[in-house]
Amino acid sequence: MKLQHVCILFAISFLVDSKKSVKIPEDVKKGEKLIQELLKGIELKDKHKIGDVFDEKFIYEGCKKKYNKDETITLVSAVDEQKAYMIERNTEIVTTGPYKFATSLSDQFDKLQSSFVVSKDWKLISGKTTSC
Repeated sequence: MKLQHVCILFAISFLVDSKKSVKIPEDVKKGEKLIQELLKGIELKDKHKIGDVFDEKFIYEGCKKKYNKDETITLVSAVDEQKAYMIERNTEIVTTGPYKFATSLSDQFDKLQSSFVVSKDWKLISGKTTSC
């Protein structure tokens, strides 16, 4: 009888530990929520909603040019629904530190990797293409 108790306790502790190891970090959840808000703005063609995810001083450093918040909003709002769907399905988010995350967007032809910094209230402060 004692052996069964030990086996059951071991199994329960293993399940609890495995559940912890697959738990999605809070930063990843917040990053996913931020991307969902951005995609909703694209779907609605709502520049205000798109702009809500960016800090006022946002700068994105592309491979050849830097974009401020307004330029970024213009570029993002020009994305069509098909591209937005592709972004949603193919973007992987990885936390790289507190308030920092990286994204990797892949399709059959291309791979775009970027890194982002967000404020404590989860507004995008800056971004950079890392796959130039």
